[in-house]
Amino acid sequence: MTPQEKSKANYQKRKAYHQAYREKHKDKAQQYRDEHKAEAHEYKKKLYAENKEKFADENKQYYALNKEKVIAKTKEYCQNNKEKVNKYKLLYYINNHHKYVAASRKRKAARIQRTPGWLSESQLRMIECFYFEAKMLEVETGIKHHVDHIIPLQGKNVSGLHVPENLRVISAKDNLIKSNSYEC
Repeated sequence: MTPQEKSKANYQKRKAYHQAYREKHKDKAQQYRDEHKAEAHEYKKKLYAENKEKFADENKQYYALNKEKVIAKTKEYCQNNKEKVNKYKLLYYINNHHKYVAASRKRKAARIQRTPGWLSESQLRMIECFYFEAKMLEVETGIKHHVDHIIPLQGKNVSGLHVPENLRVISAKDNLIKSNSYEC
């Protein structure tokens, strides 16, 4: 065997060894990841919590540079994981139902121009809290509750505004009986 042939044979031997080791290492690494999945998740969660602003900035920069790519990838993920995405959306809706109700009520009130433009962010959050409180009372008592406008938005003699000072949480039965009347 010539030195060139020996060298080529050694090369093939080393290549086969590294290939075999790579597969073995890959299997061990995967096994380790599977066994320590929870720890890795907690570590990543902690790291993210400690560096939230940094990650947010990096994500914004990446999105700005790769907007089309991110949108395409998101669409692809949603199409390939419809069931998972729908479950997540449903869970989010269930956990944040009060926000949906508050937004719906705000839209309705805005349609009839009863939400003033001068409302601050804190007042808007207070309005959301009324809807959250109604939902919590419903869960605790088992009795449906509504957010009532003390001075109705479309009263016969007087019309109120969609502001926190004009809201209260009452049972659905009482709210339906009251209808759009104003009680002093």
